[in-house]
Amino acid sequence: AAAEVAALDSAMLQFHSGASASAGIGGHRRSQRKSVQTRAPLNAPPSPEQSGGMRDMGMASGDDGKYQIQFEAADSGGDGSRMVMKPNGVSGADAASYKPMYQSDTWYKEEEINAKLAAAHALPILMKMEKEGCLDVQRDSVYGAAIAMPQIARSAGWPATLSYVVFRIYSNLIFNIILQAFLLSMIGKEQIVMYPFAGQMHLCDMASSIIQCPEGPNCIGPGGTNYDNPGRLYDYTTWSTRVWIRAGLGSLFPDFDKETLDSVFDPGEYGLESWWCRAACVMLFMMAVADDLTDTISLYNMLWKLPTAEESWMIFDSDKVEEVKDTQNGTLEAVTFRLAGMPMHWKLITAIVVVIPKSILWLALVLGGVQYLMETAGIIDVIVNAMALTFVLQLDETIFARLTTKITVEIMARLEEMPMYDTREEADATEQEALAKHFQEETGFAAFMRKSMLLVPKRALKILVLQAIFTGLYYWRNCDRLEDGSLVSKEMFLPSDISYKPVELMFGVAPPSGPEPFWAMPKPPKGLEFES
Repeated sequence: AAAEVAALDSAMLQFHSGASASAGIGGHRRSQRKSVQTRAPLNAPPSPEQSGGMRDMGMASGDDGKYQIQFEAADSGGDGSRMVMKPNGVSGADAASYKPMYQSDTWYKEEEINAKLAAAHALPILMKMEKEGCLDVQRDSVYGAAIAMPQIARSAGWPATLSYVVFRIYSNLIFNIILQAFLLSMIGKEQIVMYPFAGQMHLCDMASSIIQCPEGPNCIGPGGTNYDNPGRLYDYTTWSTRVWIRAGLGSLFPDFDKETLDSVFDPGEYGLESWWCRAACVMLFMMAVADDLTDTISLYNMLWKLPTAEESWMIFDSDKVEEVKDTQNGTLEAVTFRLAGMPMHWKLITAIVVVIPKSILWLALVLGGVQYLMETAGIIDVIVNAMALTFVLQLDETIFARLTTKITVEIMARLEEMPMYDTREEADATEQEALAKHFQEETGFAAFMRKSMLLVPKRALKILVLQAIFTGLYYWRNCDRLEDGSLVSKEMFLPSDISYKPVELMFGVAPPSGPEPFWAMPKPPKGLEFES
């Protein structure tokens, strides 16, 4: 840097002032400037011919007054002297801790240089981890164990212990798939069979704009009256009970006309207590299922990228035996469990038995879960339901934790992932090369522009996209839109076939129904008609 060169020239000029002519000094300065600009680091030791004079020279200020140049005796055991350049105004023990940085005119303390060197080595590897990632399986799930344990048993030649462990794993996997599918079908049965028999219509967005009522959209309830105040808003159980009581009173007192009875006993209306709370709870649910989707996609990615070869998933390191034989786990510490190549027939078995069922269950859970939350009117109910639905999602982890053997748990905990990136470039780089690359890629306006994609919350965007897709699917399947923008329930029909069909119930496929609806949205006020 120019400041460093000027400071060094000043020191050299003082050193040679009594022994050189002006022309000689100029030539020496030019040669010194050339050597300073081509060397790194700045504090390289001077030549032996100059060391004696330098040792007596003391300190000299640079042309800009920023630096002090001091020639000190070399460390014990070394030859000659070394030149130390430090910022002005720093003295004593603090001055000794300052050093130059490669390709930088700024001086830093040793711990600051060490931190920048650590960043120069860590950031490239972390970026590779972010972009390329690793091949791995879920270590706390029956799905991950059903992938890894058969390959470990295959690598060992199918010993009796591991053969029985694999049988246990597949038994747990089948139990998990059946149980998850059954629970999801029951959620579907509640919504498409039991709700209609209870007289419940779809919630859609009824009463979502209650603060704008009686003139705004979504202000007409399923009973045909206006949500003119929040005091008339109830959940479905309460509203249907009040409607039944009013109907009973009409039967007991037939002399009362309808208008008189309505004025005496108002059942209110069924509607949504908080649109925003429901949307937030759907988003929380989507956050949970989005992680599971990422795990499922990573399994497809693993099957695609793993070498199609009969490689060993466990390795014994005999060099570690002496080191670990006295430890608690003994020679188990010398065994490495890792992801490795998988034969083609095992890839097909894994895809059919593990990955595809997991994908189907995920889709059924999201369809049923979003439908269930969108049909929940109460604030407390929708919050509790959002948390409860994750129980079905985590069932595979619960079964793994409670029903698998200690052998499986220990092996899965020790299983090493397969990185898809190479770190040899960072390991082979010198400190100067690492710092030079760090300054080039991480500093300056261009570097900040290149790294600006890190500001994009990709996972959050994925969650919002999933929420938009499945929420839109709910509205498309169950709701009609009025001209004023109101979203109200489609006509409701009673199922004519209530036999148990698990696949249809899991995916919300409505059973055959009667020809006449048991409920239709009351005719809207004049000027509001249903879109075709």
